Amino acid sequence: MFKTFISTVALCAGLTFSVASPSTAAVIGSFDETRTYQHYYLTGTEYSDLKLALETAGHRVDAATGVVTESYLSGLDVFFTGGLDIDPDSPGTATTTSPGTATATELMLLKSWVMAGGTLVVGGDNSNFTEATNSWLRPITAFMLQMSGGFVSGGTWATGPDPLLAGGVAGSSLGFVEGGLFASGSYDTLASYETGATAIARLGVGQGSVIALGDANFLQNGTSPTNRQFIVNVADTARVSIVLLPAGLPLLLAGIAALALLRRRKVA
Repeated sequence: MFKTFISTVALCAGLTFSVASPSTAAVIGSFDETRTYQHYYLTGTEYSDLKLALETAGHRVDAATGVVTESYLSGLDVFFTGGLDIDPDSPGTATTTSPGTATATELMLLKSWVMAGGTLVVGGDNSNFTEATNSWLRPITAFMLQMSGGFVSGGTWATGPDPLLAGGVAGSSLGFVEGGLFASGSYDTLASYETGATAIARLGVGQGSVIALGDANFLQNGTSPTNRQFIVNVADTARVSIVLLPAGLPLLLAGIAALALLRRRKVA
């Protein structure tokens, strides 16, 4: 599936992710029902139309996972959290037992993967889900992108030549249902509410990007096809495939290159 040459290497906490050259079809992963609200994940019943749209466009949706691991991220182009779940006994509170809350290991792996070129899509929602959503956004984006609550409906996609807004997305109705909004920051606003507050945001992190959604409902079955087209555009524009390599391999390759250079100098 992937071409074999390496274009970039990222190091984080002893982990090495190499960036393979882009392939035509993106591979998209997602959390499963153990981490998401109801069935708001790519292989869940609420998003079956979205999964079909991605597959019709030539992309591949992998089986969902209950935990982010090195082996799961390896080979993915896009990871979509789905609509993150919350603590049913304490809505809006991200505790260590909340199903949708990030763990330290997951954050370390995802940040390394994004820095190397991966695309992370984080699904948020109204104020009840703010802290669970921010448990992912704040550490990975260094607090540059975070939700600030809200129960806002409506919204409109931005206009312009951005490839994520292609295929009829730009300027169309967003159709949020009691979504949340994002605090001001130095990120790209892809959709906004009538008040001007950001509903969907994108932030570059290393060689990759984080896309944050302020609502889970706008992608569910029966909603506007232009919203699903947005996620197809995300997959279409995913720049790289991330392949996990042994940590010592980059050093080995660098050593081989140095020896080859020395040999050429001696011959000259």
